[in-house]
Parts: sequence; C-alpha cells; structure tokens
Amino acid sequence: MNAESFAQQCVRVANFIDGLEYNISGSATLTKNVNGTLILSICSDFATSPGPDLHFLLSNSTTPNSPYYIISQIQSASGAQSFTIPATVDINQFQHVLIHCIQFNHFWGYGSLDAGTGNCSITLGVNENTLNSSKNFFPNPILNEINFTSSGNLSVFTIDGKLVFNTIQESEKFNLSEVESGLYFYSFNKKDGSTLNGKFLKQ
Repeated sequence: MNAESFAQQCVRVANFIDGLEYNISGSATLTKNVNGTLILSICSDFATSPGPDLHFLLSNSTTPNSPYYIISQIQSASGAQSFTIPATVDINQFQHVLIHCIQFNHFWGYGSLDAGTGNCSITLGVNENTLNSSKNFFPNPILNEINFTSSGNLSVFTIDGKLVFNTIQESEKFNLSEVESGLYFYSFNKKDGSTLNGKFLKQ
C-alpha cells in the first residue's frame, strides 16, 4: 500500500439514468475511508445535458422532496470530478445521488446507490467519542505499545488519511514507538476475518 493512500472502508456505486427531460449517463462512487473522510467521485464516463446551477445531492428518494444533502455545484457537464463530504454525514441514510437545478428548483436526474462493498455499517469520524470507551485494545492513550484482545494485522492512519504504520504479520501487540504523538485512526483485521475500526491517542 502506498504511504500516501487512503484505506477504503466502504464503496457504493451509482449508475446515472436519463431524467424525464434530460439525457444523463455514466456512474459515480461514494467512498467512505477508515479515517472518516467521504468522497463522491464522478467517473470519466459521466455526461449530462447542461443547465443552470446544477448540483449533486444525496437523497433518500429519487426526487429532492425528501431530506437531502447538497454536495456541491457540478464542475462540468461531462467527465471526471471529485467532491469531499464532511465526515459527519452518514452515507448509509441516503440511497440516491441526484442532479438538481437549485436556482429554479428543477429536478434533472439521478443514480441509485448500491448496497456497497466493504464495511458500510460503521460510521467513523473525528466526532465519534471512542477515546474512553474502547474495549478492543489497551491502553488508550498509548505510549509506545498497543495491545489488542485478539491476533490480527494493524494499519494506522493520520486524521488526513496518511498511512503511518502497517503490519503483515499477525500479532496482538504492536510497537508504535516510531509513530509521532497525536490522534490516529486504526483498522485492525482480525484473524477470524472481521475488521475493527476506531481511533486512539498516542502520547
């Protein structure tokens, strides 16, 4: 894994379909990373009929009449584009990516999100209070060593998603003495195949 890369926790895909009045094609991916960041990536095959003040939205229905979240104005009527979504947004509560003309409150089209691949059931973000409630590892805060209650592989990330520690050999105990002090996210792949995600404070 590249040290600058993000570890994907969940990826959901949407395929756009034509609206009632406009031609729309292509796909998008909604990605949740283990550090809590959310990214909407519009793929290079995307194309839509141009219009004024078009925005991408997340919604529970195929129209913006239900509770929705406005992501951003589209950057282009065709081609790849990417948008960062605040970590506090729970992508599991939305089922569709909409294109909507906000200026005239006019619906353009949508794509339905699939169930997703990876661990899509965990909402992990910087506002999640796990510092004092972790039961999967000890101690927290840690000084130089972190101990888990079962064997597995550990990956540690900074809050901006940079990989700073990664192991291939399974263990219950890991030496993090070379990791600088600060708040970190971790992904622990247990021997039984399950994955634990959380965060810890390194003193």
